[in-house]
Amino acid sequence: MPPKPTRTQRPKATAKRRTNKKPRQETQETDNPPQAKENPIPPQCYLAQVPLEILAEILSYTTSPRDILALARCSQYFCHTLVQPSSTFIWKHARARCLPTPIPDPLPNFTEASYASFIFDGGECEVCKEKTSRHLVSFTIRLRLCAKPSCRNSWREKHCMQIDPVTVKRYLPILTWLPPLENRDFTQHTLVALYMFRLSDWKAATDEYNKASLNEATMAQYNKDKEVLMKRLPIIFENGVALTKWKREREQGMSQMEAARKTRIREIATTNGWDEWNLMQSPAFSTLVRARYRCLEPLTDKDIEPIRHTLEPQIIEMGDRTKRQLKEQNLRKSREAIEAVYKRLRSIHPDKAFPALSEFRKLPTAELVQKGTVPITSQDLQKEPMNGMFVQDLEQWRAKAREAVGAMLGFPEWKNASKHKLHPVERLTARFKCKSCGNKEGREADWNGYGLDFKGACAHRCGHLSSKRQNKVVFEPENFEPDQKAAHAIQQILSQLDLQADDAKTLRCVIQNEPDILCHSCPRPIMMTYEEMLRHCKRHDEPIFEILKDLRVYEQHALQNTYPRGLRKRLLEPQQKSRRDLKIYGCRHCLLDWKSDAQTSESSIPALAIVVDDAEPSLQPPSEPAADSVPQAIPTEALAEPCSTSEETKPGNKRKNANKSHKKTRKPVVFTFDGLRSHVKEKHGIIWVGDEDVYVDDSLVPFPAVKPSSPESAESENERMSMRCSF
Repeated sequence: MPPKPTRTQRPKATAKRRTNKKPRQETQETDNPPQAKENPIPPQCYLAQVPLEILAEILSYTTSPRDILALARCSQYFCHTLVQPSSTFIWKHARARCLPTPIPDPLPNFTEASYASFIFDGGECEVCKEKTSRHLVSFTIRLRLCAKPSCRNSWREKHCMQIDPVTVKRYLPILTWLPPLENRDFTQHTLVALYMFRLSDWKAATDEYNKASLNEATMAQYNKDKEVLMKRLPIIFENGVALTKWKREREQGMSQMEAARKTRIREIATTNGWDEWNLMQSPAFSTLVRARYRCLEPLTDKDIEPIRHTLEPQIIEMGDRTKRQLKEQNLRKSREAIEAVYKRLRSIHPDKAFPALSEFRKLPTAELVQKGTVPITSQDLQKEPMNGMFVQDLEQWRAKAREAVGAMLGFPEWKNASKHKLHPVERLTARFKCKSCGNKEGREADWNGYGLDFKGACAHRCGHLSSKRQNKVVFEPENFEPDQKAAHAIQQILSQLDLQADDAKTLRCVIQNEPDILCHSCPRPIMMTYEEMLRHCKRHDEPIFEILKDLRVYEQHALQNTYPRGLRKRLLEPQQKSRRDLKIYGCRHCLLDWKSDAQTSESSIPALAIVVDDAEPSLQPPSEPAADSVPQAIPTEALAEPCSTSEETKPGNKRKNANKSHKKTRKPVVFTFDGLRSHVKEKHGIIWVGDEDVYVDDSLVPFPAVKPSSPESAESENERMSMRCSF
């Protein structure tokens, strides 16, 4: 067998080098070594250098083993020093000095340190599994519950087993060794003494007893094993009763100390001239009070003197902090009151222009209210003269905005004596676009591409900006530009209605009547409302619109009256996800193409065949032609048509031609709303779908369709459409 090659004789592996591997960055060597962290060594503990005798003397003044237990857990040195058997006397002195009564002696299986941990440590509630620092409810079965009454009731109902020794005689041997609940405050007061056990412990004990009782040998061994527990039970139960009594007295002492502590703190604050709230919030004093309360020790003047030099600066700092908090609270209330006034004024005057809320706060009256030191409510601002001051500030702001925007439109310092003439900025043809939003191809800007009127421009805030940046934006006419396409489209509508843009009646005639409009720039005439026209006109370079005056033509263009007004806006809301998933939405462009193809196929039938089919049979002989009549020649194409043998008339191609005609005249399918958006974008090149692009299939909507047959039924039809589109 040939020897194995050594490491040097083995061929080297030829691994492929990674082409996209990053080059190694060379570290720059500096002459300055890295600076050491501040305070790398923890501060020295001088208490650890104290001899054990002096340390024991210091700890002998503690009034609870809790303090010694906390010190033993501070470091490894104190743990070894205080836990060793030679330090047991320190724990015993602490138990004897515990307030309000000494702690009972521990059982033999406890050390002093473990006994202190058993009494004072917290744990997990058996019901809600939350951490709690309360004492054990029962020391014999080691039951721990939190302070919630629901956990206490739940444990008694679901996790507790009550045994009556008079009625339950089979399991009497179990009562001699299984520790019961010793806390009588936890049990229900009855005439019969009931034993209470943890349900899981009782089930395990009864199961063990039942298995042992099957055989005499196992029963004898069972009794032998339980003899030790039977001897321990009286001692454990007696210790549990003593600890429960001590716990009850300690809780009563802490409640009494709580009442005395409040009185003492008030006396200290009054004597030294300090504010009671600021005194309680200072870190030095709150730590001292908490330590004295946990040990049930009274608070004296001697405890204040060592920390006075630290306490007074903290009280001053807490006083300043309280003033700042009060000022911020007053400012918050004032801002809420101003917002309420803003909403109320907008609801009272919906036809007037208002600035955004962030700019409304910068008006002189609003700034005066926000700088005040006294909190003001919205009811105070609704009274005079505050309400009149807000109205006056708004009128001045509107006048400045109207003049600035009018100058941008080419009407600087426009004035007119007639009240029937509208200001150039308040006319229908005054439409604006935000320059900042126009540069951002965002979702909100594209969906809401209607443009802005004067009121909308005054209250406009760019949606792509954060709320913090929106609050800093001030209304400036330079941020807007005229919307020429929308103005041109509106001018077409006004010309057809014989209205003037500067006439005050124009607003009422156009906006309130809501005329139905047809777009002739689309491949098929599409019907829409006035608001949708303001957005739809952005699709064409030179849009052509026409007002639909005859409602009987509505059925011809809209097909079964399924025009959904405001449907797109509602379906884009997040809570309308289930409505968008309904497969009831169709493409109006495809629907109009389908109807046009169907009409074309019907009109392509020869006229001669139509006359023959529709003519009624006559029994009179054919009349002679008149003498002066000129016989009409029949076209040769018509004569040759029955005898034509083209490819379309061959028997084999009849089915193919029928399928082709069926495909051409097949009604378009319906989609979900998101599917319709994809279809319109891919087939028709429309990125942002509108109401004019959608129709709802009447056969799939759970509302009956009503076809208007006369102009008088238009009002009822609008009510039906608003009802159908509200789903």
